[in-house]
Amino acid sequence: MTFGNRLKTLRKQSKMTQKDLGNQLDVGEMTISGYESGSREPNFERLKKISIIFNVTTDYLLFGEESASIKNVYWENRAREFETEVERLSDVVAQIIGILN
Repeated sequence: MTFGNRLKTLRKQSKMTQKDLGNQLDVGEMTISGYESGSREPNFERLKKISIIFNVTTDYLLFGEESASIKNVYWENRAREFETEVERLSDVVAQIIGILN
C-alpha cells in the first residue's frame, strides 16, 4: 500500500471529504487528490499535520508501519539508558554501604 492509499483510507474512515482534509491542511482538493493518486507528495510540515489529524505516526503514513530499524534503535537506546542507571545506582548503593560500615 502506498502513502496515497493509506491517506485515502484514513480520510474515508474518518468520514472526511478531500475538501474537508484540504481545509485542515490549508490546501485545495486537487492537492489532496494528488497526494492520494501519488502525483504529489506533502512537505514535511504537512506530513506532520496529517499524522496529527489521523493520530498515526509519520512512519505509518510513509511506510505502513513503524520500521523495524526504528523500533530496534529505540529499544537499544532504552537498554543503554537502563544499564547506565543500574551502574549509577550500584555506585550509590556502594557509597551507602561504605558510610554504614
